[in-house]
Amino acid sequence: MRTAQYQEVKTVAEQCLRDPALKVEGYLIRGRLAMANGDAAGARTEFERAIVAAPGDRVALEARCQLLF
Repeated sequence: MRTAQYQEVKTVAEQCLRDPALKVEGYLIRGRLAMANGDAAGARTEFERAIVAAPGDRVALEARCQLLF
């Protein structure tokens, strides 16, 4: 991912985190960015945050499962 694209996506994630209705999506975006950069620990942290924010969110649970397996 180009640096400009990375920054743009990171900015979108931060905007999502400021909106309670989009908080889970913000964590998921940050987790996927971490995965794209080879940071499995960072991705796991973000996916766990998404699950804490919305325990029944299927997408968050799937993201964590994909990372673990």
